Order: sequence, then structure tokens, then C-alpha cells
Amino acid sequence: PETLLRKRARRLKAENPELVFSPGWRALIPTPGFPAYTSGHSCFGASGGHMLQLVLGSDKIDIVSGAPDWVNWPSKLSGMKRHYYSIETAIQENGDSREYGGVHWELDNTEGLRSGRRIARQIFKTVFRPKV
Repeated sequence: PETLLRKRARRLKAENPELVFSPGWRALIPTPGFPAYTSGHSCFGASGGHMLQLVLGSDKIDIVSGAPDWVNWPSKLSGMKRHYYSIETAIQENGDSREYGGVHWELDNTEGLRSGRRIARQIFKTVFRPKV
């Protein structure tokens, strides 16, 4: 995806000369050179998040998170906080990060989210059975 983003930006720049384009742009996270696969990151996040929704019986939750990556960007993220007002928002943003990072395509994310939710529902249905 990172390579395609650079190619697309060059084409847009040719069509629209006032567009700002940096030919040396690179994603901030390592982008593997593999074909499209279902995003594991999206799947794990959707599974965990949806399980929380099922267990809590609600999507409404107030989450405040610190910087997600102190290793790669300690100075850029110092003091940064991320606020989520629903579990669904956190699930979506987690999956979207794979696209923004140039690691996965939209379909990879969509399928990962779908798979994760299905896994959570199956586990909830089979493991968290009501007591009779």
C-alpha cells in the first residue's frame, strides 16, 4: 500500500501542480512487502473490543489512552492522550491504523474486523452460556 500511495500522489501532483507532494514520503511504521491478507491487528482488536461490548452489554465507555508507541516516537508523543467515548470507536480506529500505516488495504481491515466480531460472538455464545 505504501508504494501505491506514492504512485497515486505523483499522478495527482501531475494533474494538480499546486498540490504539495513529498517524493521521499515514507510511512511512520514498517510496511511489510506482502500481498493483501486479512489484517490480524484488525481481527484481534475487533475480537477483544466486541467481547467487551457483549460482556458489558453496552458500547458506551470512556477510555483515555496514553501514547501507543513510546519506542519509535517518544518525543513526538510525549503527553499525548487519546480519548474514546465508545468501544466501537476504538475498534474502528485500531483497524484503520493498519490502512493509515500503509500495511493493509481497506478490504484487509474490513475482513479483519468482521472476523474478529464473529470470533467474539462465537466465544461469547459457547463459553459465557447462561446458568440454568
